[in-house]
Amino acid sequence: MFDLDHCTTCISPKLRQIDVNDNAHFECLSDGEVHWIFNGGPIKNYAFTFGNMSKILMIKEAKAKHSGKYTCVGTTIDGGLEFYANAELQVWGNFYC
Repeated sequence: MFDLDHCTTCISPKLRQIDVNDNAHFECLSDGEVHWIFNGGPIKNYAFTFGNMSKILMIKEAKAKHSGKYTCVGTTIDGGLEFYANAELQVWGNFYC
């Protein structure tokens, strides 16, 4: 559960561990606009779902390459200051050489 009285931009969960081919999602709550960053760069080819004042990043059929640091960047309602919240995804499973 989020509490905007204690954070300007929040993300949940902070750590998600899943098996290969499972779906994963992170929810970010911000009082302004939100965009997502993966390992310091833009996110491509992911499914996004949007809710009221929250933004959900959905990763379908996750692979090992999806493991890493996800950052939710929220801006204030007037588009001013940016705030950051970080989460990590770990994808586990059978890996073959």
